[in-house]
Amino acid sequence: MEQYIIVYSKYIITLFMILYTVLSFFRVFCTETGRKKYDNLQSAFIFVIQFAAFLTICVEKGDVDYLFFYAMSQIAIFTAMMMFSMIYPGINRLLVNHMCLLLGTGFVILTRLDLHKAGKQLLISAVSLAVALAVPLFIRRCRFWKKLTWAYAGAGITAIGAVLILGQVTHGSKLFFSLGGITFQPSEFVKILFLFCMAAILWEDSSFKNVALSGAVAAAHILILVASRD
Repeated sequence: MEQYIIVYSKYIITLFMILYTVLSFFRVFCTETGRKKYDNLQSAFIFVIQFAAFLTICVEKGDVDYLFFYAMSQIAIFTAMMMFSMIYPGINRLLVNHMCLLLGTGFVILTRLDLHKAGKQLLISAVSLAVALAVPLFIRRCRFWKKLTWAYAGAGITAIGAVLILGQVTHGSKLFFSLGGITFQPSEFVKILFLFCMAAILWEDSSFKNVALSGAVAAAHILILVASRD
């Protein structure tokens, strides 16, 4: 029985991943009512995928601790889905589903490698989701954030540019630099600055000019990362 679970679970996971992806495309071309139906189906598919993946892990490992972690991770994902929908009724649930799918996939991969590290990641993710819930409210109240387009771009390019110039080479890549005995990996923070920059450029006008402008800013970031072999 255990062997059947291990063998066939991968087909179940693949099937529901394909169905999830197909629904993502169908959702774009349907009415608001249809989108809600597809969103709900996608949410259900996420939990089916998680169940199949963790069932395989539990069978392979034979340890009840993995079952406990599975329960905690599903509670975290379900809570995130519900809280985002309740606090922001007009939110794009497709994005929330994508976030939860990727988050759950990360839990599966990390659990197979190291349950202790997966537990730490679950705690970090729970705190991060709680912070993420408050970010849109904070930005709405502080409207000046929308006007800092080039501040975001400049800070991001300067940060990863500093790594390119001052960074220490590790396994052929420049990822860090040290200042006053403290080591920094700016790319993790630049990801957030980059998203803020893209949002500031496109939030009011997504014309071809602004799309091209956002592409140029993205290219500047990417070229520096390529040069750093990040």
